[in-house]
Amino acid sequence: MDDPARDLSAQYGAAGEEMPQATLTGYEQAGGHVHPGLAAQAKHLWDASPIGYALYALTTGAETDLATAAAMLNPVIRGGT
Repeated sequence: MDDPARDLSAQYGAAGEEMPQATLTGYEQAGGHVHPGLAAQAKHLWDASPIGYALYALTTGAETDLATAAAMLNPVIRGGT
């Protein structure tokens, strides 16, 4: 079994907070149990995803992967502060 927040983090990245929340609401309505903080956990995983990609880039050593990882880790390029 894996962490369901991983699946939700991709939804968060693709469509913002509304998409994983809609998924969780539907899951609850179908009888599933959603633990408190699952949506926040998904957001945190999405926010940390550039670190995982950077580890991948270091493993491959490919210039394009390294450049992409550097851009992902740069908050100015990503739109952060």
